[in-house]
Amino acid sequence: MKFTGKSVVRFFLSPTGRIKRLHFLFGMLPLSIFLYVSSKGFSADQIENLPVLLAMLAFILALLWSYWILHIKRLHDVNLSGWLSLLNLIPIINIFFFLFLLFKKAVDPNKYDRTGLKEKTRLET
Repeated sequence: MKFTGKSVVRFFLSPTGRIKRLHFLFGMLPLSIFLYVSSKGFSADQIENLPVLLAMLAFILALLWSYWILHIKRLHDVNLSGWLSLLNLIPIINIFFFLFLLFKKAVDPNKYDRTGLKEKTRLET
């Protein structure tokens, strides 16, 4: 996957489509690091500074949205509904769910792929 500015935004913000295991891993790593670092940035001093607090909350919500989107796209790649991403809300299960998404191979043909195998075959001939 070649990334341009538009495709990076679509990669992290649009729930449509699917992503491979490696893209899922490399998307989750920076998000997890940013989420960890930004959550450590909260302190009692910043609660009094409302603009800083609101900016940090907006940043964390954007990271969580991207985190959720990557899970939905990976579920689409294994031909499952994005609604299963709600399993992330259940402690302990979310760890096994992440590992499942990381190691499960893609399913073809896939109902979440805009150009299915029949389309690809027809375009090649």
